[in-house]
Amino acid sequence: MSAAIPIIPAGAEVYTADGAPLGQAREHTPAYLHVQRVYRDGADDYYIPAQAIVRVDEAAGRVALALTRAEVDARDWSTPPGLAGTPAGDDGASDRLVVPVIEERLEVEQRPIELGEVLIQKRLFVERRMVPVELRREAVRIVRPGEGRGEEPADWAPRRGEEVVREETTRVPLRGEEPVVGTRAVVTGEVVLTKELTTERRTVAGAVRREAVEVERTDGRAVGPAATAAPAPVAAGAVSAADPTAATTPLLGQVREGLDVICADDSLIGRVKEVRADDFLVDRQLQRDIYVPFDAVQDVNANGVRLTVPADRVDRMGWANPPLF
Repeated sequence: MSAAIPIIPAGAEVYTADGAPLGQAREHTPAYLHVQRVYRDGADDYYIPAQAIVRVDEAAGRVALALTRAEVDARDWSTPPGLAGTPAGDDGASDRLVVPVIEERLEVEQRPIELGEVLIQKRLFVERRMVPVELRREAVRIVRPGEGRGEEPADWAPRRGEEVVREETTRVPLRGEEPVVGTRAVVTGEVVLTKELTTERRTVAGAVRREAVEVERTDGRAVGPAATAAPAPVAAGAVSAADPTAATTPLLGQVREGLDVICADDSLIGRVKEVRADDFLVDRQLQRDIYVPFDAVQDVNANGVRLTVPADRVDRMGWANPPLF
């Protein structure tokens, strides 16, 4: 049995399993939740059984149901249930009682996390380089006119009173160039870092609860319109006389509950949950269970049941699904 549901305050928003808003809570009893959806021209009332409530977020004021909007609309929950499970208005006259059977479904959400980081470092290196350079400088060369060619010096006459013969030093500056070393930064290249978004497929698993209905009477009498004896179990590989089709299904005795079901592309889609005369039920995570016929089985071994179709074609084969309720 599911845990006790906390009291749902009036005004809480009620959502179906497919995320569609159903309405606001008006009244909450241990047996049902009264939900009202107001329109411009009127309002719709839903009396949701307590078993159909899977989650109550008291802080956010939200209530989640186990059924989709279409599944809720397909049920006649427009009137509150009567006492002891008798539908209102019947006064006990009707012998039909609808008991919803609820199961939980896994809901997987994504949230961003930090997987790591990338560090980009630049290091500084010092290296010595040799650069050739041309430097200019002045040099002194003394030339005496006519020397060596027998020429007479040019006529020169001193000024009156000038002392001609004396010691004298004349300074002539000599200039040159010297190297001045400096540096300037230049761009010699670049590094471009990009991030790409990739998608990977993962399979998550979790435990879900579901209800099973068992009916029994305390007086020991049989339940139902007629007391019929349950058929005797058929041994693995044996053929039941009441089931002539079993003789034409050699895999009936090999496929058993708990075996993995593997598709032709080596994808694991679930485990065998139930075996019938012509097919078997596959329990799948995050998807509706499906009945797979024996003619779609390629092989059965210790590793599991291998099908002849890949995983992406399973839901397109037209195979039956068990009812939700």
